Amino acid sequence: MTNNAIEQLDDLISISEEFIRLTHTESHKPEEFKKLRLFSTAETEKMVNKSRTTIQRAENDGVISAPAREPNSNHRVGYSLEQINTLRDHFSTLPGREEGDEALVLAIANFKGGCAKTTSTVNLSQYLALEGYKVLVVDMDSQATLTSMFGFIPDMDFNADNTVLPYFNGEKDALDYAVHTTHIPNVHIIPACLELYHAELGAASHISEMASVEERIDFFKTLRYGIDSIRDNYDVILVDSPPSLGIISVNVLLAADALLVPCACKMYDFSSTTQFFRMVKDYISKLDPDKAYKFIKVVASQYDRREHNQKDFLEVLKGSFGDRMLTTPFLSSSEIAKSAARFETPYEQSKPNRRIIDNMALAFKEVELEILKTWPSKEDKLIELGVLI
Repeated sequence: MTNNAIEQLDDLISISEEFIRLTHTESHKPEEFKKLRLFSTAETEKMVNKSRTTIQRAENDGVISAPAREPNSNHRVGYSLEQINTLRDHFSTLPGREEGDEALVLAIANFKGGCAKTTSTVNLSQYLALEGYKVLVVDMDSQATLTSMFGFIPDMDFNADNTVLPYFNGEKDALDYAVHTTHIPNVHIIPACLELYHAELGAASHISEMASVEERIDFFKTLRYGIDSIRDNYDVILVDSPPSLGIISVNVLLAADALLVPCACKMYDFSSTTQFFRMVKDYISKLDPDKAYKFIKVVASQYDRREHNQKDFLEVLKGSFGDRMLTTPFLSSSEIAKSAARFETPYEQSKPNRRIIDNMALAFKEVELEILKTWPSKEDKLIELGVLI
């Protein structure tokens, strides 16, 4: 066995990549590649906001095909999300933005790893998609965990040319080339891979060669300009930020219209989050002092109700952040961890865990309402719901 560092690392990389490839292959064989489950008639009624009779009448009118039936029980196998969205479109119950509304860019950010940032991003994207919104997720973390959660193998399915890198390098005029479909019909992704890490090194060199301060500052808005080139195609754009401070993460902060900041119910995480806010303020004051966020919300993540110290600290968080914090914390759950190990989310399970789904729905509904508040066309509806006065 060699002691050469590069050869040792090459061996470890080969072993690791082969394991990842085999894991994906076993979890999602070509004929079983990731796909969203079907929804029961009762679920479809709720999602479309129409009665079973009205939905069946639409089937008879040819709006959608009637679902197939189980050969033994003759029960309907269920509706696909594509069919549900077709029904929503037919009945004008799609919830997305209207003319005059602007797609919201929401960054899920914190400079501390392990705070459920990526988990929050992928689950929020799927919640919004199931509600009927058109969603783009942008993976800006070279670890590419978000990309993996959508069933892709970073550095095998994608390379640098499929990420934001060509746009950052000035090789592309818009980001449309990097957008890929996923197994969820109204969620698209701009993926990441390990080569995205080189964007930090290349960007630092590129900035140092710029002649003026204005040019250097403008480079930190590169992601914003790229997202603006495709913004009109979506209702919500979610950006998963790297868990560290750098040129890419600052680009994310300047691209965002709003921030969702996960924070675990622990003193160390609270201190790190406080430092995160200090650093964000420092960079924005230097690079874009007129920057305005439509909202900043902290969410307690990985919350375990069985831990008394976490219960106590949740109250500390609520007392500190007040209405800047979501009311509902994200629960810590072995179910979520098990799902992630299978490159799945709770939404993708054939029999979802209702406790976890209901908890996420409560938290994500709060985020959804914050998004709706940014769209003028929704003002009357929100007043009717009592959200706005």
